[in-house]
Amino acid sequence: MKVNARTLPKILGAGLIVAALVALIMQPAGGGAAGWGLPILLVTIGLWSGGFLPDHVTALGFFAVLLLFKLAPPEVVLSGFTSSALWLVLAGLVLGLAMDETGLGKRMAGLARGLEGLSYPRLVAVVVGLGLAAIFFMPSATGRIIMLLGIVAPLAVHLGYHPGSRGYSGLMLAAAFGTFLPAFSVLPSNVPNMVLAGTLEKLTGHSFTFVEFFIVHFPVLGVGRALAVWALVCLLYAEPPGPLVGAGAAAPGPLSKGERRLAAVLLLAVSLWVTDSWHHISPAWVALAGAVLCLYPRFGVLGADAMRKLNMSMIFHVGAVIGLGAVANHLGLGAWMAEAILGWMPLSGDGHLHDWAVLVILPMLLGVLTTAPGVPAVLVPMAGTLAARSGFSIDSVAMLQVPGLSTILLPHQVPPLMAAVPVSGVPYHEFVRMCLLTAGVSVVILLPLDALWWMVLGRL
Repeated sequence: MKVNARTLPKILGAGLIVAALVALIMQPAGGGAAGWGLPILLVTIGLWSGGFLPDHVTALGFFAVLLLFKLAPPEVVLSGFTSSALWLVLAGLVLGLAMDETGLGKRMAGLARGLEGLSYPRLVAVVVGLGLAAIFFMPSATGRIIMLLGIVAPLAVHLGYHPGSRGYSGLMLAAAFGTFLPAFSVLPSNVPNMVLAGTLEKLTGHSFTFVEFFIVHFPVLGVGRALAVWALVCLLYAEPPGPLVGAGAAAPGPLSKGERRLAAVLLLAVSLWVTDSWHHISPAWVALAGAVLCLYPRFGVLGADAMRKLNMSMIFHVGAVIGLGAVANHLGLGAWMAEAILGWMPLSGDGHLHDWAVLVILPMLLGVLTTAPGVPAVLVPMAGTLAARSGFSIDSVAMLQVPGLSTILLPHQVPPLMAAVPVSGVPYHEFVRMCLLTAGVSVVILLPLDALWWMVLGRL
């Protein structure tokens, strides 16, 4: 098989399946649930990455095998279905359908008239810039992605980039990755950061300030990742647009009853999303309430057959992704993998570049198995030990999780990107490819620059 950007996901998926077989063969007798769990998790990730089976089939197989052989309790295996991320995905699908059915999405495309005639690189820059700005006023990563995709999709269609085209996929990926990856450099803008900060304060008494976190991470990991997303999308997805949709059409008439009611629901939902740091109501429950209103036939937005039009298979995929991290932590695979990596790349104790690199690579690799939100739960309790073995302070050891955490190798590591897959309509393998390429740019360019930035700040 020729190795290129399109075949990378299949090669990686096949490699993970082979690794699972090796782990199965080499496990000691009486390895217990953890000994069987590791190969199952690796096969699941490999099947998703390579796209060898429909995603929902792999997800249901993951549930069935773990529950059938009692390798983990049902409340752990099925924990994804109690996650707010999964319900936000479902609500996003309903609200997206409502925009299509009422025509509000097409009406919103009229906002794109000021963008007509822009080159593809400039259009991608607008999308990434919008996503970067949203980081600072909307803390929920999944909520940001759902909101931006809902805005960008009709604009892309109006500008001549139709669903399924390369240009459309690029704009949707720019919206998702452009607001998600840079957010790791802003403390309250995603769940892994908050888990890291909260666990650190609870277990060690140490805490981060917004400004300190921003200065250490945003100049390289924030701005650098936004530029990387822009460059990769322009390089891989640029194409001439088709004819403008609606060009020369008469001005739209007044809002219909359904459009008015949907607009009111969306306005209220976005207002509550933006202010969730004040009222502490999860964006998922806000979106779910809005979706319920839209699904109520007498509300006048969606008909009684609306649920039949939704792609529900992705819900099982998202549920399995979240459950995978929970199972890994329940079986102790995260701590085992962390010690295995440190055995392979031991810390020297001098607090220099080698130890910096090890402490960055550790969460990067660990996240593939535990998912990103699970990494701090494994590594923060080890912070004192890692500090003593590396020569860094406890604060620096915790800070060094961020460059590794934010180097996402596969979409399953972060529920917000999984939420983007069904809402965007972009195939899963395109998300896998984008993750691998942004991770490659990070390893080759951004992480060395980040090490230099730590030197400038006097931390290395």
